[in-house]
Formats: sequence, C-alpha cells, structure tokens
Amino acid sequence: MIQDYAPSPNPSTGIELNTRPMFGKPFTVWRPVGKTPAATVQVQVDSATAGEALGTDFAGLSAAFGVAGDEIGLARLWRARGFVHWLAGRSADAAADWMRGAEHAELAADAHGRADALSWIVCALALGPTPVAEAIERCDQILEQLAFERHVAALGMRPPAHLHAMAGSFDVARLLLDCSNAMLAELGVSMHSAVAHYDGFVALLAGDAAGAEAVLRTGYEQLEAMGERALLATTAGLLARALIEQGRDGDAWAYLDIADRTAASDDLSAHMVSRTQRARLLARRGAMSEARNLSDEAVELAGRTDWVVDHADTLIARAEVLRATGDASAADTVAGEALVLYESKGVVVSARRTRAFLNGGG
Repeated sequence: MIQDYAPSPNPSTGIELNTRPMFGKPFTVWRPVGKTPAATVQVQVDSATAGEALGTDFAGLSAAFGVAGDEIGLARLWRARGFVHWLAGRSADAAADWMRGAEHAELAADAHGRADALSWIVCALALGPTPVAEAIERCDQILEQLAFERHVAALGMRPPAHLHAMAGSFDVARLLLDCSNAMLAELGVSMHSAVAHYDGFVALLAGDAAGAEAVLRTGYEQLEAMGERALLATTAGLLARALIEQGRDGDAWAYLDIADRTAASDDLSAHMVSRTQRARLLARRGAMSEARNLSDEAVELAGRTDWVVDHADTLIARAEVLRATGDASAADTVAGEALVLYESKGVVVSARRTRAFLNGGG
C-alpha cells in the first residue's frame, strides 16, 4: 500500500529497510514527493496488492528520487522492487534490481545497504536459473565484498554452500556452513540464525536425511519459541521431507499440517514443499487421485517461478506418484523433464539420482 506521511526533516536517513521480506515481513521505502522534498511516501510490501502498487508507481517514484538527487532513496526503491520479484518467484529479475540497488547504494556511500543488496543476489544465484559453476564464481566475487559486514557475510555463505552441494562438493558446502554457523553463533541467536534451510538442503543432497532432520528440528524449535510463523511453514515442510526420506511417514503428517496452517497464502515455497511431500505420502497410502491432484498443484506453482531446482523436485515427486499408479511411461516422461532442469542448473547429484529413477530405481 502507498500512504502519505507527515514531512520528515530527512526522509532518507534513519529509516530501515527490513532485509528479510521473503520471510513474510514488510519493508519500507521512503522518497521525497511533490514540491516538498521533505514529504515522504511509504511503500510497504507485504502482499500482492502492495507489490502491484509499487510496480504501477515505480517510474514516478524513481523519477522523484532522481530529481531530488536521493541515491539512498533510489537504492531502497530498487531493492524494494527486487523483493516484489523475489516473492513472486522471479529470482533473475530480483537479482537485476538488487544490482541496481547496490549501485545506487555505492553512490550514496551506504555500505550496509550495498552489502544487503549483494547478499540477496547470492540467494537469487542459488535459487534461480544461473548454472552452478557460474553462480559459484559470482558468489565468490560477492563474498569478497561482504567481508566487512560480519552478519551479512555469515548469511551470504549459506546459498553458496547449497550450490557446492548441488555440484557434489560436500566438504566445501559443510565448511561454508560451519563458518557461517560459527559467525552467527558469535553474533547471537536471531530469527535468521535459526533458519536451517540451507543446512537441510545440503544434508538432503548428501543423502543424510537423519542429519537434515536434526538441523531442521533445531531450527524449527527455535523459530517456534520465537513465535515466528512465516519461516516455520517452510521449515516444517522440509522437516517432513527429511522424515519421509527415513520412512517415518506417520511423523511427517503432523509437520505438513503445521506447514499448511502457518503458511501465508502467497508463500510459494511453503506451499510447494507441502503439496509435494503430501502427494508422496498420499501415494504411499494408495490415495492416488488426491496424490496426483496435489502433485499437479505443486508443479503448477513451481512453473510460475524460475526456481529451477524446486521445479525439478516437484516433477520428480509427480513422477513418483505416476509410477505408483502404474503409469510408468508418464512417470518416465515427467522424470525426463526434471532431468533437463537439473542438468541445466548443474545439479549433478539430483541428475544422477534421476537417471537411476529412469533406469528403474526408486
């Protein structure tokens, strides 16, 4: 939503941009407007409606900042639009806007704002279509620039860990996570340090479902104690996945219920994970029609995004369901689509498992 506020002596200072809107938190952008440079506008992006409002008014907002010579305002505006793309699953578009935000932050000598924008580009490189080898190289370049911001640097190490795991370099992945966790422990437990998603991703890719369960359960308990619901949803879904991989279907159901209950309506990640894992459980129970419907919904959600690995994961779940129904031909076709996506990203571990599936493995 866009709302006029009373004039402020300096609208570009003392105003924080919440740096984790992917977790369901709002963030604000301020700009001079009209003929009174001190007047401000707050753009609060916490829903699809607010995102549409920012998209509609972006050109005018950008022009107003430009006329005022407000580089911090421009930096925050570009970062805000990046988050709108991010929440909609457009990581490549988000990364492009965050780079613009980083450039304006540099012009404004806003070191923290620049570091924040760069740290989000690292997330987009891991999640989006950039091939693993290229993404790792770019992440390394960015991490060199984040060294002076310990908290941002610690968070920035986590997506590259996932990338190295995709490439099968688990020693490097674990080293990055160990460094990140040690730095975050020094800084104190926070909402961000409690998020164990990347630890879980690495463990699952390594075939260590029990290890994934352990780190995800710890993160889940910390988030639950904090009363954090948005992050809890995806964490619960991933924890259910780790339990399913161990054959503990009965335990997994409860966490999928929590994921569904706590996920925001526009939380694509949480809904994809929940539908994907619930479809697998239903197929094991023999509820094939419902399993197919849910797996189809998960694939449709993933198809709205450029999250290549997530999309491929939903396709593999659909292939498992189809094979369980006895439709081996359709299962192989869908698994083949997943393989193309895994190979395009360079996820050698998942590609190898998919080939095994196509050769008749589970």
